[in-house]
Order: sequence, then C-alpha cells, then structure tokens
Amino acid sequence: MPAEAFRIGMPAIDHFPFDTWSRLQNRFWRRRPIAQMGYGVPAGDLQLRELIASYLHTSRGLKCDPAQVIITLGAQQAIMLCSALLLRVGQDVIMENPCHWAAAGVFSCLGLNIKAINVDDEGLQTAQLTDYPDARMVYVSPSCQYPTGATLSLSRRMTLLEWPESIRRGLWRMITTASIAITARR
Repeated sequence: MPAEAFRIGMPAIDHFPFDTWSRLQNRFWRRRPIAQMGYGVPAGDLQLRELIASYLHTSRGLKCDPAQVIITLGAQQAIMLCSALLLRVGQDVIMENPCHWAAAGVFSCLGLNIKAINVDDEGLQTAQLTDYPDARMVYVSPSCQYPTGATLSLSRRMTLLEWPESIRRGLWRMITTASIAITARR
C-alpha cells in the first residue's frame, strides 16, 4: 500500500480498521437503539462521562464527579463554552506561536486579543509571560504542542503553574487525543 502524505489534523486513514468499524456499526444498529436517536442529555452520555471521570482520576489524579464532565463536539466547542463563561470582550489571551488555529479562531470571534509567545524545542517560552501583564489566560498544549509536537519542559511547566497564582489568572491545559494515546501506551 502506498504511503499517505502526512497532514496536520488528518488521521492515518490507511491504518483505519474499516472492516472492524463496519462490524461494530452493524451490531449497534441491529439493536435498534431508539434512545440514541434523539439529542440526548445536554452534558453528554452519562456512561461516557463516568469513563472520562475515571480516566482523569487514574491518569491525572483528578477526583471529579461525572456531573462535572461535559461532552462537547470537539475542542472548538469546549473552548467557546469556557471562553464565553470566563472571559470578556477585549481581554488578552496568551497563545503559543505557532498556535492551534481553531482555538485562535474562537478567541478572535469572541473579541479577545491574542498575544503570541513563540514555541521552541521546550515548548512555550515562559520567560515571555511578563511581556503581557494584562493577560487573563494562557492557552497551552504542554504534552504535544500543536502543530510542532514540542513537549513543554518541566521547568516551564512549573513556571506556568506558578504564574496564575501570583496574579490570579486562568491557565488552560489542552488534553489532546495524542496525550491520551501516549498515556494509554505506558
């Protein structure tokens, strides 16, 4: 089979288990899952929220109730919900440069000012945080920076964790499918 081109945001389609997926879909639809045909619970399927809460406890040491977990249609919707609740038009948000373009789009649509900090081999250059004293939030993906794949160094992670405490601001951490897959292999 010829190699597929590497594309950001596109899985390795040549490795997708189409036959297995088809069998699972057929098994699912044979049960006539009428309850699954509607909109469902706004926060998301309870069983899925229970599994996510359990995963967060096991992998991250976070003890949360499934009622505290909200299932979204993807990162953009989650970012939109949190931003709309926590930020106001005109506030500054620090992002990695290069950044997750979809997140930048959400912040821009909400009227937030994006302040870029460059990424190097150790991730976000946290020494530049002081360049933006009015920033209300840092949006960072420490385990697998998008799109470079850089991992945030331990010293920079510590700087990020100390930064919001000193000035009472928010820190968002992007837990990606890549970090979940990496954790699952350990």
